[in-house]
Amino acid sequence: MIRTLIVSLLAIASVRGAAVESYRRERNTIRFALADGAAEIEWINGDTFRWYRGWKKTLAPVSEITEGLVKFAIAERESLIVVQSDLLLIELDREKVRLRVFDRRRNLWLTDWEDHAPSRWSRKLFDDERIYGVGPREDARLNARGQKIRADHPFWLSSRGYGVFVPSGNFDVDLSAADRLDVRSLADPDTQYYFYLGPRLKDIYERHSWVAPQRWFFTRDMTRALDAPRRPFFAPEVRRSLPYILHASLAGLTVPTVNCRDRYEPWCAFMPSLIADPADANPFRASLEPYLVAYFQEVKDRGIPVLRPLPLQFPSDRELSDTADAFMLGDELLVAPLPPAANRRSLRLPMGKWTDLRTGQEYAGRQTISVEGPASAVPLFAKNGTIVPFARDGYYEAHYFPQLGAEFFLYELELGKWSQLHASPAGDFWRLEVESMVTREYEWILHHVAAPRTVECEQTAVKHSYDAARRELKLRLKAPANADVIVNIRF
Repeated sequence: MIRTLIVSLLAIASVRGAAVESYRRERNTIRFALADGAAEIEWINGDTFRWYRGWKKTLAPVSEITEGLVKFAIAERESLIVVQSDLLLIELDREKVRLRVFDRRRNLWLTDWEDHAPSRWSRKLFDDERIYGVGPREDARLNARGQKIRADHPFWLSSRGYGVFVPSGNFDVDLSAADRLDVRSLADPDTQYYFYLGPRLKDIYERHSWVAPQRWFFTRDMTRALDAPRRPFFAPEVRRSLPYILHASLAGLTVPTVNCRDRYEPWCAFMPSLIADPADANPFRASLEPYLVAYFQEVKDRGIPVLRPLPLQFPSDRELSDTADAFMLGDELLVAPLPPAANRRSLRLPMGKWTDLRTGQEYAGRQTISVEGPASAVPLFAKNGTIVPFARDGYYEAHYFPQLGAEFFLYELELGKWSQLHASPAGDFWRLEVESMVTREYEWILHHVAAPRTVECEQTAVKHSYDAARRELKLRLKAPANADVIVNIRF
């Protein structure tokens, strides 16, 4: 009988003499009646939830995002109400209405600092924790610790592997204290935010794009605008905007824009300093179309920004944790703009091996190198173990930088389908594969390789040449639509 009573209280519980007076479960939501208001925990999925703490007895309605039921349990332990999914455990202090969030291994991820008040709430920060995003700003430091930021709909990521999104309103976010993050609303007294468990930062973006569909999507017309003439603008002004653009990416704006002279032009912000001649369409930028289109589609599908600050791509490298003068363009390309009125800079390379696309020189990662060149030739490095496609006159050029097997998916705008490029090295036997949705010529360029002994392909003719000075192998072939073309190479 006692057990039956306890079980029944999981649906409707009474907590006398506490701030939490009662609670009830409704699908994916637990609704709390408080002595001074109301609160909700809504599960979006097992690693994402929404917390809403209001100061009136009735909360503003919020529609559920999830399509199905999320499995979770509710229990009471001492002064706590414990809500647990497969991946997260939330402890709610029923006296002070404070949250602590753990993963399933009981690792602490988030904890309230002190009692909430209307228009104000605080989070405890760990000593080694770095906070990225919050809102766009112009300073050169990516880590927001020590700063005060005013932001609409703030979204931030923690180096510990979680993200927080505040869905509405204008806020002052204060990280000047050594041990906490303070949030003050400039309008709404209620507290509402989404918590995303990564632990990878890219995973957080995927959850965020599902909760808050991005306003900054590339349309087909925008994509085609790659080849359209540009209004002239000053490249140095765009270069100076780089920290702002990186902060905007970390704050959840996947396609940040800045005003290039008299109008908003996504390309000038998106590709800062990849500008050879501001007065024309820039052939180099147009050559990146197959690469960029693939990542634009990833923005739509996953919400991950194309322009990626280095901590997003290499979160474990503390040497890169505050780098704002270089960034990743997708997963494969590292962009290192030269400072205005300068032709030299130092660059800390991430882990792995990297190839300078201008010179073909290969560098080991985790070292600082000197980079030189005219302002019109932006330093661009490819990560070894990747494939990077370029559009040329009438064909695609696929650069492969051997280390590991690699693949690249090409999005065919007109068809809405994906072509695929694969490279599989295995000792002295290598396999290159093209699965093309359209009939197209391809030229593979293999970097840092020896001269081949044999090049064979059963499906089509392959022309090949070898540059001994640059250690580059070129293979030219025509792939028919909806066919699988395989080139076998023996070294």
